[in-house]
Amino acid sequence: MITAIVLAALVVAVIVGWAIPDPIVASDVTARLVDKLCAEGDTVDLRVLKGTAHLDTGHVALPDVVQWIADRFAGKPAPTTCALAP
Repeated sequence: MITAIVLAALVVAVIVGWAIPDPIVASDVTARLVDKLCAEGDTVDLRVLKGTAHLDTGHVALPDVVQWIADRFAGKPAPTTCALAP
């Protein structure tokens, strides 16, 4: 199980898919990551995927991620959920 993450400052917006429950990445690791990114002023769009297994997260989140990326290429500002972060 992943219990820690090392982080450098970001220069781009990020979308985070969070599977709950996740037996591979501890929930507090994802929460701490999002909290740290938000505290640093980064733009984070957190997508909580309740009832989704870790290995299914990419498949479940894919339509949202494709649209999110298309919006960035279209020049739309990235949304942020930092005010709602865990």
